[in-house]
Amino acid sequence: MKKTRKIVTISDVHIPSHCPFAVSTFFNFVKDYQPDEVILNGDIMDFAGISRHEDASAANRVKGEFEMMNRFLDELQRITKKTCKITYLYGNHEDSRFDMFILKNAPQLEGMLSIQEALRLEERNIQYIRYRDWE
Repeated sequence: MKKTRKIVTISDVHIPSHCPFAVSTFFNFVKDYQPDEVILNGDIMDFAGISRHEDASAANRVKGEFEMMNRFLDELQRITKKTCKITYLYGNHEDSRFDMFILKNAPQLEGMLSIQEALRLEERNIQYIRYRDWE
């Protein structure tokens, strides 16, 4: 008989434009449910400040967005059991906006700056899958 695995997924949080109440509700659920795996299903970060759709402003600085996302991951790892697998599937906001901004504005920095490094995903043992690698 196969053991049932408990999996929780969340998507389109759009940090830093997220709803704090919704994120708090998510964390409370995860803490109580204690899943075996959490899937961050894309667009957890927004990158509105470097989007071609919006103006970059002080309120949408990438540094602050990474700081908020690191706090999100810190809390997620704090409330889940040590054996909980966390998978981060990049959405178009993570992959396309970040990479395209660098390629368009500072191609010399391509490969030097990455989301996985800024969020310490390998150090955290969080698997990540790039948007373009979903296929």
